[in-house]
Amino acid sequence: MGCSWVGASLAFVLTAGCVVVSCGSDDSSTGDGGAGDGGADGGPADARADVGPNDAGADVGPADAGCKANTDCPMGAVCNTADGSCTATCKCTTDADAVKQGAGFCDEARGTCMAGTDPNGSCVGAVGQTCTMVRPTCGEGQVATIVNGCYSGLCESLSACSATPACGSLQHEDDCAARTDCSTILVGHGCTKPDGSACRAGDTNCTCTSFTFQGCEHKAAAAGSNRIIFGD
Repeated sequence: MGCSWVGASLAFVLTAGCVVVSCGSDDSSTGDGGAGDGGADGGPADARADVGPNDAGADVGPADAGCKANTDCPMGAVCNTADGSCTATCKCTTDADAVKQGAGFCDEARGTCMAGTDPNGSCVGAVGQTCTMVRPTCGEGQVATIVNGCYSGLCESLSACSATPACGSLQHEDDCAARTDCSTILVGHGCTKPDGSACRAGDTNCTCTSFTFQGCEHKAAAAGSNRIIFGD
């Protein structure tokens, strides 16, 4: 038996009636993985089949732009929820600071000037007769705030007030005495006249063993810095 080359293909011819096997470059265009079939089973064309330009990033859209609340904006700016933009106002540390810059009050937590009325109340204003809230006891250097004609239940530092509180709203003697337009109201204890008798309302030249701060009031013209009420 023998083998022979046929054309450009290698053929093994087994003359005893055997199988002919050919492998040649002439059929390369129909082979698996050839250039024409490139990408059918993972070639370059298939490498992009599931990740086209329209699909790239379909699950990762652009970041949401704009603000939804004032806390989304930087210090000195508030959120315009209509268009999601942050609008600059001004920076502040107290209500007084904000008012000086033309704002309504200061959001101290964010250091930002705000329009309108402070929801925590104001240091000034009248308390209505229908208000059932008891005035809170504030520390020295503070005053109870008022909102909608009633006490808010909160206290504000005197230095942070947007307006000067009324003398009658001051709860401590030193705060009252520090105001040139205010007079302290004191209750005198153990007060006696020069003859040793107890002092009564309207008496003068009385000497008291002690005093208790009773309140603060607006100083009348030509009035002294103290008004004394004789007690026990």
